[in-house]
Amino acid sequence: MNQHAKHRVLRTAAAAVCALLAAAQGRDLVAYQVPWHLVFVCGSALFLVMFGAVDRLVARFFTVRLSCPDCDFGVELAGADPAEVARWRAATANHPHHGPTREVR
Repeated sequence: MNQHAKHRVLRTAAAAVCALLAAAQGRDLVAYQVPWHLVFVCGSALFLVMFGAVDRLVARFFTVRLSCPDCDFGVELAGADPAEVARWRAATANHPHHGPTREVR
């Protein structure tokens, strides 16, 4: 299974778990006779916050960061194959070093 397929599977599983947790919270709110529009808003907000946090963690797991130790040059690659990572690693290692920036008037 390639990285894109793993990323899709993890995002789908995360969405399903977040939806189940939001639905369980909505069910608890219905038991307290909360109006349906507030249940919908609370459940939607809970789902979006949880899925956003989990999605950022999953994306961070599949992101490669390459940077130059001598300057601020850096690259973040999301879902890149090994050949592309090697190409960017070489570009990061061989980029021209920058001197101090000068103000343009």
